Amino acid sequence: MTTYERFCREAYNLLKKNIKADNGVPSEEVEKFLKKEPHDSEFYFYCGVAASNVVNDISPKNGSSRLWYDDVVNDLVLFKLLIGM
Repeated sequence: MTTYERFCREAYNLLKKNIKADNGVPSEEVEKFLKKEPHDSEFYFYCGVAASNVVNDISPKNGSSRLWYDDVVNDLVLFKLLIGM
């Protein structure tokens, strides 16, 4: 699963108020949900929390990796475009 997919799935779960991660939903359905959900302040708040959760979860623990940061930033840009920012 790419970082982009993790951003989307985390936002989906937060917005749906799922306690447990729902990884059985197809990625296309998750993206459709994020596009159709009303883009209000609550939506953007949960998208920001989702992005923060994913980055904190996957950040390298032993030093930094330039390649890792480039991949995460690229996927974050895709997520930002999906949610309309």
